[in-house]
Amino acid sequence: CRLFLSLFRSWSSSRSSATMAETEAKLEVKAEEVKAEEIKAEAAALDSQPSDLEVQIIDQVEYYFGDANLRKDKFMKQTFDENDGWMSIETLLKFNRLKKLSDDQAVIAAALKKSTAALVEVAEDNSKLRRNPSNPLPEWSDEVKKDLNRRTVYLKGFPLTTKLEDVESFMSSKGYSKGVLSNIVLRRNLDSKEFKGSVFVEFKDAETSDKFVGGGSYRLADAEADLIVMSRNAYYKKKDDQRMELKGKLRDSAVAAAIASAADAAEEEELKYESGCVLCFDKCGAETTRESLKEIFGKVEDIQWVNFTRGNANGKIRFVNAGGAERALEAVKKESEGGVINIDGAEATCTILEGEAEEEYYKEVRREVASAKAKSKQSRFNHYRNTGRGRGRGKRRGGYRGSNDEPRAKRSRD
Repeated sequence: CRLFLSLFRSWSSSRSSATMAETEAKLEVKAEEVKAEEIKAEAAALDSQPSDLEVQIIDQVEYYFGDANLRKDKFMKQTFDENDGWMSIETLLKFNRLKKLSDDQAVIAAALKKSTAALVEVAEDNSKLRRNPSNPLPEWSDEVKKDLNRRTVYLKGFPLTTKLEDVESFMSSKGYSKGVLSNIVLRRNLDSKEFKGSVFVEFKDAETSDKFVGGGSYRLADAEADLIVMSRNAYYKKKDDQRMELKGKLRDSAVAAAIASAADAAEEEELKYESGCVLCFDKCGAETTRESLKEIFGKVEDIQWVNFTRGNANGKIRFVNAGGAERALEAVKKESEGGVINIDGAEATCTILEGEAEEEYYKEVRREVASAKAKSKQSRFNHYRNTGRGRGRGKRRGGYRGSNDEPRAKRSRD
């Protein structure tokens, strides 16, 4: 019995050692398999990361298919309409900026498959592209326009030789790489198409654009002054204020010219007037009014006009008939004690205009009448122009920032 028990223990011990060895061998194999899978996963991950060239290709193609460009690119829109929403890579390679990066269709397709933006879809045969149906181009509306303006910044002060890459490099140096930018527009003169030294930079969100605008001053290397930086909304308001100020100056200038012209025309006309109609008075009472003057001097002669402002000490009275001033004055003297002219409790001095003084008075009256007519005419014209009366309904013509028309500024695809 003891011998049997000893043999059994020996057999059990040898069997246990063999099992443990077998288990250890299996674990080693499993560890190697796991390590191999990890290596494969790491390799796959590295392979899915775009290279520097592929990043540039992705950025350029996604700009073409992005909201800013696609909304106003007639060629791309027409190509999509004719090809069920697709554009061949061969056609896309006609765009110079992309062609400079690579003219290999396979390289283009492989790069776009590594994009995480889900903006551009590559066909199964790698020959064509389209805007991802799950990320369609938003319809242009007031809300889209407001959001675009809210995200866009105006910068001025770039050299006239500046290129798009220079602006991109500048923005990147300030910590705003392509990843946070949607578009950069170099503003050009309408006629010459030459760069005018200012740009619009569109950010992907308003928070980033606000951060940039509020980030202090920005200056280019070797520049003598800081760039002018403001939101596009602030820029538009500033330009509108400048236009309104200029319109006001032009309007005032036009009124002044019209008045001067009317006065000149009046000077050329033959001066005709009745003599002895103008009575000048001085030192009237503090409570004197036009009505009281008419009551005092208009008893025997019809008065045409009283040139007097209450509170003044002097003025003029013009009568209708020739010699009326002298007759009216004599009538007042006869009614007064001792021939003294009393105007509302004050002893006044009265004279009658004659000769050159009388002629100059009528010339001045004629100039004032001509100026008043010119001002009235210009005032009526401004009223009708501003209210739209007389010429249609006053609706604004053409596209402008206040309308729903699409923005005209565009970055060239080449």
